[in-house]
Amino acid sequence: MKKVDKDSPIPLYYQLKNIISEMIENEELKADEVVPTERELC
Repeated sequence: MKKVDKDSPIPLYYQLKNIISEMIENEELKADEVVPTERELC
């Protein structure tokens, strides 16, 4: 699972949106699954 880059100029919320979107597209996150916590992604 990809993690956010705290040193990036891209806002964290936007990085999180992209990570979750990629997880859905790659079928790593399926319907009725719990979205990873912010702590898990950061």
